[in-house]
Amino acid sequence: MRKWIVLGCLFGSIGWAAAQPAANVSRLGRWALGQCEVVHRRSGFLFVSSGPMLEVYQNKHGEYTKSDSILMPGLVKGVWVKNTLSHAYIACGDAGLRVVSFDAVDGRFGDVVGSLDTPGSAENVMQYGNTAYVADGPGGLAVVDVSDPGRPTLRAALAPAGPDRGVWVV
Repeated sequence: MRKWIVLGCLFGSIGWAAAQPAANVSRLGRWALGQCEVVHRRSGFLFVSSGPMLEVYQNKHGEYTKSDSILMPGLVKGVWVKNTLSHAYIACGDAGLRVVSFDAVDGRFGDVVGSLDTPGSAENVMQYGNTAYVADGPGGLAVVDVSDPGRPTLRAALAPAGPDRGVWVV
């Protein structure tokens, strides 16, 4: 079985390579034509930002093929997909947080079911249980109740000493 290494967002594109002995790693392809800010992998799907577009690629028999994309109101800066693959939480910079339904059977996005204008600029997002944590740039950390994905509600905003760009829930 071949494993894949995502090399990261470089110069507006993302590269990927087959995991082989270190001396034999080679670039096999690239995605994203816009500014790539984030890559998120969940199950057999790879979610890749391309400017204000969020693209999803599905791994079928060891090859990733694009299955869908959705246009967001701002630059896609962060994405987190729920373990059940039912919703994607998308940090859209100045446009705040968006919640989009996702169909894991077809690998397709549904509608934007919820949104929240965060106090700062949504840079990254992680979700755990009924809470989404948004790294909100100058707004600090936004703690959002997503028990109803159609109505995300700001529960707290914690201001740091500097801009908050990343978040990770352990």
